[in-house]
Amino acid sequence: VLRALYRAQDNAFSYIRLCQEMGMRGEDCLVIADIFHAKDETNQALSWVRRGLEIAGSHDFATYDLERRERALLSQLGRTEEALTLAWKDFEASPHTGSYEELMRYVPEDERTRWHGRAMNRAGSAELWSTIELFVENRETTRLTDRFRSTPDEALMDVSRYALGDAAKHLTRPHPGVAARLFRAIALQIVNERKSKSYRSALSNLRRAKTCYEKAGRVDQWDSLVKDIRRRHHRKTSFMPKFEEIVQGEPAKDATFLDAAKKSWSNRRPRQS
Repeated sequence: VLRALYRAQDNAFSYIRLCQEMGMRGEDCLVIADIFHAKDETNQALSWVRRGLEIAGSHDFATYDLERRERALLSQLGRTEEALTLAWKDFEASPHTGSYEELMRYVPEDERTRWHGRAMNRAGSAELWSTIELFVENRETTRLTDRFRSTPDEALMDVSRYALGDAAKHLTRPHPGVAARLFRAIALQIVNERKSKSYRSALSNLRRAKTCYEKAGRVDQWDSLVKDIRRRHHRKTSFMPKFEEIVQGEPAKDATFLDAAKKSWSNRRPRQS
């Protein structure tokens, strides 16, 4: 309660004295820094942010906010090169969309192309799951395609299907063969989970995979997938009939809301008095 009170009063010294009695945390240093920053005491704010980083360590929830605040304060003090160095260090350790945006925030306008290329080169050797969104957002189609082509099908099964879905949609037209593998991985992830309520999504992705395989002239790979699914999942009676419809080339039968409501109503049993 006292922490909240002193924070609302912008009373830095009472807040500091309280924390000295009760124990200083990384998030406390962030609060104190904000109070000093609001009073245009930027150097004081920076010193408290850095003290917070020393206290918090790498596993504290406050560390991310402290690091961002450090870079912002350095920039305000005109020390943009230091801010850029720290932003690159963070991106290099963990390349993803958020760290890329933070990096480019401190890159001079006339050097953005060079730094973008440097960042994309680093991302090319990072974990696939962390860079898919980064490549998609920046329309790095060639880099994205190269990463997927060098990734075995088994490894794709460990990647978030939401990230794979965004990439698959991005690559459907320019690289249907690659997109087909992604739709395949998404579908098999769902089917392997054995959650019948999600089979509709799996079937939708398999239909897309089939279309992409055909566009890429890789019907043999689709046929191999069909054989594998029949062998592994033939006992899934709520899945296989719909899958066979896709194999036979039957068009999708998307029931309307009204059709679904009628079916649900007809399946209800009348109450017994």
